[in-house]
Amino acid sequence: MKQKTPLIRYYYLIQLIKDKHYPSRRELTKWLEDKDIFLTERTFYRYVKDVKNLYNIPISYCHTHKGYFIDDENEEYYETGRFLQLMQEMITANAVSRLFSENSKVLTYIEFEVQPSKVFQDVFNYVLTATRKKVKIRFNYFSYQKNTAKEYEVKPYFLKQYQNRWYLIAAHGKKQKSFALERIQNVELTKETFQANIEQIKQSLLQIVGLTNDENQKTEQVVLRFHATQKNYVKSVPIHKSQQEVSDNAKEYVIKLFVKPNFELKQQILKYGASVEVLQPEVLCNEIQEEYKKALKLYEKK
Repeated sequence: MKQKTPLIRYYYLIQLIKDKHYPSRRELTKWLEDKDIFLTERTFYRYVKDVKNLYNIPISYCHTHKGYFIDDENEEYYETGRFLQLMQEMITANAVSRLFSENSKVLTYIEFEVQPSKVFQDVFNYVLTATRKKVKIRFNYFSYQKNTAKEYEVKPYFLKQYQNRWYLIAAHGKKQKSFALERIQNVELTKETFQANIEQIKQSLLQIVGLTNDENQKTEQVVLRFHATQKNYVKSVPIHKSQQEVSDNAKEYVIKLFVKPNFELKQQILKYGASVEVLQPEVLCNEIQEEYKKALKLYEKK
């Protein structure tokens, strides 16, 4: 059997600790052996250290529960989910690649959600290079509303994925903006470098859903009441990392979030239709009501 790479081993170690309830070292090594990954005691501790140093994922030992856990409660560390998601995508890509080598008709069994952009890969590579080197870039950005392209020169901070699309988070002048990669054209790396605290910028985005971040807007407690039939979906696909369960019974499932009530949050609420009700804040409740009133008027005309 082909030897698994260290990256795959890290992935399984992190995934097991995240999924299990304070597993001991012995339990972890036993589970890993079932996946044909054999770690000595010395190698196990080295992997724990590597995961922290290389990927900023802190695996700690809890003396009370006598097992290992990942310190997800500490906002300083939020790499775990991103690492696992990236690894899952890589594993999926490898599986597809392997099937291609075995069967040229593999596309018969795979249906893509959208047609990929022809320039996406080049744009992705240029932008990622610019973020790593911290150099300004210029590009033309196509506006769907105006049906025209406008030139921008920005400080590229990092790439962010949202709803299966990639966006560049960047500074344009004094404002922070997001740019969809499939709408970026003619990317040019300048020779002008810039300084930025990327981790601090990422921290500022932790209290939002999606991409829209109004620095003047305050974080609020948002309480949503779902019909009980939506519980499993809401639990498996959380609206935000801060999501907490408030009530769970045969009639309703209530959660609370600590976020800025931005455009993307409203989109997430509206997609559930009559299966969700905003309990607080009152301002958000009124805004959702107004959206439904506008929608109703569209149908009253018919």
